[in-house]
Amino acid sequence: TGLAGRVVGPVQARTSSAAFYLSVCDGVMHSGDCNAAASGDAALHVCVPGTGSERLDYGSQLEFVAPDTPDASASGDAAPAAVVLRYHSSGTSEGACAGRDVVTTVMFRCDPEAGAGFPLLLPGDECAPTFVWTSEYGCRVCGEDDFEEVVSKCSNGKQNVERFRRSSAQCQGAARVFV
Repeated sequence: TGLAGRVVGPVQARTSSAAFYLSVCDGVMHSGDCNAAASGDAALHVCVPGTGSERLDYGSQLEFVAPDTPDASASGDAAPAAVVLRYHSSGTSEGACAGRDVVTTVMFRCDPEAGAGFPLLLPGDECAPTFVWTSEYGCRVCGEDDFEEVVSKCSNGKQNVERFRRSSAQCQGAARVFV
């Protein structure tokens, strides 16, 4: 997706000074990602800056969660999550979550018009952060049934055929295709 190779953040917590950084697809924080003083790459999907050049592990192992499970609707909102990712960590070495297992949940919601969007951190346990991310990348890829065909009249022996994504289609892809 368009989120591959990207680190998104900081996503600020409202109730603390924690600033989260997410690399949802690749799980790589490059030099300076998550902590400006950090050097080298780190295999992390979710991190919080630590002291010095340390990055605190808030998720280094990825788990896919079925979107129709109770865990996938933990935000309390009516709109269901389309894609749910859970990241596990064996804990951090400092801060409020030192020594605790940390589980971060990212719930993607589909909105074909939202572009990449940006994650929103829900209030709750800082050691079990939950993000809601409304994005086109939470949508399935458009298929044949998501388009309707419009055929022009003949002009000089030629006809144009265009396919338009149906307004009701909740999918990711081109809005207009020339055939």
